[in-house]
Amino acid sequence: MANKEDIITRQLANEFLRSNEGEQIETMPMLAKKYSVGFGTIDKALNNLKTKGVIELHARGQMGTYLVKKDFLKLFELAGNGPFVGQLPLPNAIEFEGLATGFTEVFSNAGVPFALNFKNGASARMESLLNKRCDFIIVSESSAERITANEETEIVAKLSPKTFYSNLYVIYRKDAEERDAWKIGVDHKSYDNMLFSEREFPANQKINIPYYNFPYAIADGRIDAAVIHSRTFVAIDLINKLEFEPLIHKEVIGEVSRATIVTLKENIPASELFKNIIDVKKIEQIGKMVVDCKMVPSF
Repeated sequence: MANKEDIITRQLANEFLRSNEGEQIETMPMLAKKYSVGFGTIDKALNNLKTKGVIELHARGQMGTYLVKKDFLKLFELAGNGPFVGQLPLPNAIEFEGLATGFTEVFSNAGVPFALNFKNGASARMESLLNKRCDFIIVSESSAERITANEETEIVAKLSPKTFYSNLYVIYRKDAEERDAWKIGVDHKSYDNMLFSEREFPANQKINIPYYNFPYAIADGRIDAAVIHSRTFVAIDLINKLEFEPLIHKEVIGEVSRATIVTLKENIPASELFKNIIDVKKIEQIGKMVVDCKMVPSF
């Protein structure tokens, strides 16, 4: 069973984890009152953190004491928090498999505890972020700009173009009528899919259908076509019924192609993780190796 000093050490580690270097820390009386302990317990806990090399403090007399330096990973370990949780799109495209592999490799090599889960649709991932079911989400640049209109969120990193989407296709039934009469499947949970569909088929009727149901909905006649970003998730038994063609309005790919990492502004550890610990360029490099079939996806 942890003693009081160990408990306060863990609580202070959690507090410093959310503090920025250069910030003034609370005074001894303020910390003692906050955690309902004596000055001696606070002093021992601070000395414990300093002795372990986890933090470096500098006293400036009447100006107070400042956090000069901190070891993010050691603080995270001492704070006893769970893993960082990231939410990515369902790995139903090679780009998404590459991203999942990149995150897995880089987090593992950095020694950062992590867990990845997957959910289709940027709006669904945003909901998870706002409800604090994850620490960060991966979306397209276009979706990230829409999400961060919410003042609670922020973009912490952008990858290069074509790291989220490299190609888009129209999938349609072979016996479908004229293109102008097509009923278009649209996934309302996906900001990107709504954008693609509106740009490619502005005047067509739109029907809300989950993205992963598009091929079957086209084959059985519920819809005639949809915009997709991968042909590999189409079942073999449907191939003879469906056709693919490139977008007419290919310029839309440039608006959405960059993978973008979004966190809550209040989640300072997550922001700091990507600014100082995680090599985003390495994630990108690994993702490209997967896309180029030079590395087997693993996540």
